[in-house]
Amino acid sequence: MAGYYINIFGLFKIADEQGHEVLLHGQKERALLVLLAMSPGFARSRNWLKAHLWSDRQEKQASSSLRQALWRIRKAFPEEKQLIDADADAIWLNQNYILGINNEDSNRLELFEGADVRDQGFEEWLSMARVGATVRDIAVSVPRLPCVVVNPPVVNGITVTHDTNSDDLIEDIIHLLCNGGLVDVFDARNLKDDQSRSLSSPSLRRDALIHWKFQYRHGLVEIGVRVVEFGTNRVLAMLRRTFSEIDLASGSATRFEILAGVTDAIETAAFETSEQIGQPETIFKAVHQLMSHSLEGQQSARRYLEELTKVRNHPVATAWCAFSYAVGVGERYERLDNAFFEKARSLCSLATNAAPTNAVVHAIIGHVCGFVFRDFHEASEHHNLARELAPGLPIIWDFSAMNALYTGESETAYRFAHQASRLGRHSSLRPYYDTSVMMCAAATGRHAEAIEVGKRVLTKIPKILPVMRHLTGSMAALGDYDGSLSMMREVGKYDPEFSLDALSNPTYPIIAKDSIELIRNAFIRTGRTYSMN
Repeated sequence: MAGYYINIFGLFKIADEQGHEVLLHGQKERALLVLLAMSPGFARSRNWLKAHLWSDRQEKQASSSLRQALWRIRKAFPEEKQLIDADADAIWLNQNYILGINNEDSNRLELFEGADVRDQGFEEWLSMARVGATVRDIAVSVPRLPCVVVNPPVVNGITVTHDTNSDDLIEDIIHLLCNGGLVDVFDARNLKDDQSRSLSSPSLRRDALIHWKFQYRHGLVEIGVRVVEFGTNRVLAMLRRTFSEIDLASGSATRFEILAGVTDAIETAAFETSEQIGQPETIFKAVHQLMSHSLEGQQSARRYLEELTKVRNHPVATAWCAFSYAVGVGERYERLDNAFFEKARSLCSLATNAAPTNAVVHAIIGHVCGFVFRDFHEASEHHNLARELAPGLPIIWDFSAMNALYTGESETAYRFAHQASRLGRHSSLRPYYDTSVMMCAAATGRHAEAIEVGKRVLTKIPKILPVMRHLTGSMAALGDYDGSLSMMREVGKYDPEFSLDALSNPTYPIIAKDSIELIRNAFIRTGRTYSMN
């Protein structure tokens, strides 16, 4: 890949992939690149840069000086491989041409050594940045997330209220995207301020653009959302729905379903723009690998999430990494020793401390608390807060359903599970939400529904043990003993401990009393009280 290596620790230097140095002599030009390299998303507004490089100049003179600095930087690079890019309000580094911002001795060298910029605004910034600054503050040579650009909406309405309603809806969708942590968000609706809206520094290598259109007429609103690939305008997703304005009222079920559907479509479209390689390169892909419940997928996803947690301090990635330990418990991969529990607990604390108001973090950590640590009270506190923070996210209702099932509130769990499935009906995670529906239906005696949903899930996710275990119970409850026995044998292939005795083991991964009773009756009714191996 053609591009540049940038050293901002020690003596400033830029070199291409062949080691040829790009000569950039001006202190202000070098300082400008350092500021961008150390900024969230490698981007800053023009006003912010002027305040940190020409803080003693009048507005007109500062703007002129910034334009001249940009011209000199661009002149130093080939036209076809420009390191810096800009528009009327913002300036950023082009990550397509950044090979790395580091060197072997970065952690022992001073940030921007020998700088002589002579501007009070910059000197104050540099003095603070040098405190504890290391190459780990630069998120370049780490797994990146797909970046979506939120464009201003086109609103055809009658009143100013319609503009406000449209912006409120978009703001809620951005809120869900940022909580989900699967994509970086670049908000281009107002370029006067810094645009990073993500949990951690987003790449400005833009992957997808979101176009919005709202048509208000006679009490109805037609919402159009089009997601296109950046650079090619290839359509990745298109949604068009008509609702009454009353249905879009804040807090309505319809509004939550719209928010969840649009969010899912954007996340899926952004993921499709990512390069497909053997290891997961996005949280989106890692989550699907975790949910697949395969040992290989779990290990691959955990490696990615651990690396992202280590170098980018991404709380949602940290939470999903903790979730991987819950999957290991459920699928019998893990050795449940003190080191295991200490690591899982450490990840939970790290995620919640980093993002105390992130709904997805609380939902995931709540599940780990309940399933791994059996601390159902703490799990409920996390889930209650998550539902309050972002009631439109299906995954929050899904994890809430599981904890309610564990605590014996099976009817509440069934209601929560259906809410997750309803909100996530267009989501790529729908089979996993249906897994919870199936388990809750089985635990509440709705066996025909449990069997129907369970078989549908198995066509999407073969060998998912929670579904298979519950199917043995529902089949036996309806008198299908042959089907129950056949499913028991399938479970036994992947869980050799599966037996009547195992259900009495407090470490066995079936927690809910209703589920244990259901599966225990299946063993008794079929006459198979021993391990199926």
